[in-house]
Amino acid sequence: MEVCVVVLAGGRGRRLGDVDKAAVTVGGSTLLARALAAAPTGARTLVVGPPRPGHDRATFVAEERTHGGPLSGLAAAVPQVDEPVLVLLAVDLPFAGSVVPLLLAALSDDVDAVVAVDPLGFRQPLCAAYRTAALRDGIAALGPPWGRSMRDLLAVMTVRDLPVADPRVLADVDTAVDLERIR
Repeated sequence: MEVCVVVLAGGRGRRLGDVDKAAVTVGGSTLLARALAAAPTGARTLVVGPPRPGHDRATFVAEERTHGGPLSGLAAAVPQVDEPVLVLLAVDLPFAGSVVPLLLAALSDDVDAVVAVDPLGFRQPLCAAYRTAALRDGIAALGPPWGRSMRDLLAVMTVRDLPVADPRVLADVDTAVDLERIR
């Protein structure tokens, strides 16, 4: 299966004290390095956000208008994706990479996306496998993506939920308290 992994790494990190989340370390690796390591062997990787040294194998993509949220970042990357499947990961989900093989295995022809779901039933659209053509159609149907929610995108797609039993897998780093808990 031809796959492109898109890592969203363009946020401000305001709740974390205006820290570049991609540079934060967990378990001896930066969050960006952890996200890139989740890419299946041979998959091309795009990072939406400013270029960061030391990640030569990734292609960095700039948003036309920054800080428009995850959907806006995804919309900036999609035109550069030729592969039929796109795996989307947020840089602030340090353990989500373990789910990538399961997402890909669950992506069948009858769905547009497979989205990880935490034990409380929360869909995490930033840890998901999408059919690229369906993404293009969904983004076009929504209109300008800046400031729109990823949930708006899921609402116009056929989605399969992938339950994730371990709550740590989808734990994200939004605040200093989150970071300490995850470390």
